[in-house]
Amino acid sequence: MTDTRLKRVEEFVEDHLARQMSMSDLAACVDLSAGFFNRAFKGATGKTPHDYVVERRVARARKLLGAPHSTLSQVAYACGFSSHAHMSSTFKKRLGVTPTQFMMRQVYPAPARSTV
Repeated sequence: MTDTRLKRVEEFVEDHLARQMSMSDLAACVDLSAGFFNRAFKGATGKTPHDYVVERRVARARKLLGAPHSTLSQVAYACGFSSHAHMSSTFKKRLGVTPTQFMMRQVYPAPARSTV
């Protein structure tokens, strides 16, 4: 997997994050077979293409959760999750908190501990 192909995959994922992407879609964007792409991507990045896409979805959701007047469902669909519940379970699994807990931490950060 060349750096140029990795960059094309990254751009493709970011541009299409709101919709479902198959392994074939990702492989096609760099003119490789799905099987070879899967092995080459994991060899180059250390993660599966699916894990990479989920990671990018969570990252975008984190950004969008800070936007005023957006609902959890709107954020979920904008990031390619199938539902608010799917986004919540993925957040909990990946970050250890739900989207609501994440937002609350942004609004009300934990007070700094005293070193005295």
